[in-house]
Amino acid sequence: MKDILLPNLSKVLFDRSPSVRKQLVQTTGSWLEHIDELRQFEAALLPLFLSGIADESPDVQSFCLTFLDKLSVKWQQTEEGAADMDITDDDASAYVESPPFLRRPGRGAIRLVQRLLGTVLPSLLDQCSDWTALTRQKAASILRVVLILAEDAVNAHVDKILTALAKSCRDEEASVVEAVAGSMQIVGRHGHADLVFSLLLPLAAGRLAGQDTPHHRTNGLVLLSMAIAGMEAPRILPHMEVYPEE
Repeated sequence: MKDILLPNLSKVLFDRSPSVRKQLVQTTGSWLEHIDELRQFEAALLPLFLSGIADESPDVQSFCLTFLDKLSVKWQQTEEGAADMDITDDDASAYVESPPFLRRPGRGAIRLVQRLLGTVLPSLLDQCSDWTALTRQKAASILRVVLILAEDAVNAHVDKILTALAKSCRDEEASVVEAVAGSMQIVGRHGHADLVFSLLLPLAAGRLAGQDTPHHRTNGLVLLSMAIAGMEAPRILPHMEVYPEE
């Protein structure tokens, strides 16, 4: 599975035919739904499945969203013992729409992604700086979907996410920059504002050892702008009087 099947399935992400990419969603989703023996490969299969939500085809997106709803019911039953991942109905009422999600994803999907986040992120973040632009764009697009589902669990990984996306936030390919911006907006939405500012402002101001070049400062400003674009005003305003003095 790990050495043969998964690497070949990953190539299907880039197939030109929407029907083929839709079948990838069907295949990986069915495995996640029915084959309990594959649970050890959940972290590898999940990004392949969620690629459907990041797909450029509305039909593939819609199919994957519907399938995710079905999987979420199953996952809620298997993940309900995770006491440290309590999700309340109050969270749903405060949910901000994140297209193509028209409503808050199911609890089961959120819980599963939160549990697997630390395992899923390293590979995705590495791919965000891959040598091929298409891989960078695809990885950043899938990352956005993962971060939407992870919600406030992103806070434990914000530093790693920022470090990775700093490498491609000013990519020469506009599609990559757009995908990175989408991910950073979700970081801004779900991440604690004080944490995001505390990590990005020193970079933008050139106060980090070895990262005080114009290149690093510009990256910090670009990431900061992208993150703020995802924040609601009430979360930004309290910091406006604090940070200008630094």
